[in-house]
Amino acid sequence: VSLQIPPASTYHMAHAERAWHGLRLVATRKDGVDPTHATVVVLREDGLRTIGRRRRSDMHLWISRVHLLVELMRSPTYLCDGLMGYVDVLGQNGTMIGGVHHPQGTRVPISVGSDIELTMGTGVHYTVAYL
Repeated sequence: VSLQIPPASTYHMAHAERAWHGLRLVATRKDGVDPTHATVVVLREDGLRTIGRRRRSDMHLWISRVHLLVELMRSPTYLCDGLMGYVDVLGQNGTMIGGVHHPQGTRVPISVGSDIELTMGTGVHYTVAYL
């Protein structure tokens, strides 16, 4: 795939090249307990990716409902700013991103290293990383 990357520093061009293909949400627990949640991979081919469970057969068995909608950046031009994509908060109780509570309906930009806690106080976090 030919990818048009605007002129920028080497760091920004490398970031855009790596981020274009997708991202990984690495499951962690801040309380030291082994994570019961699975790491989630969001690929460019996926388009939008729901984090949470819509029905019993979904892969997120330990999540009670849909919490987030992850969207990758649509243009490589915006990747040069260090962004990976956006998260739309769908959960009724909101989501903690970077230590800040975001209520339902909020759209939040995410970048490498962003910390996402699905529900406050659960100890379950996702860290945004390259594939």
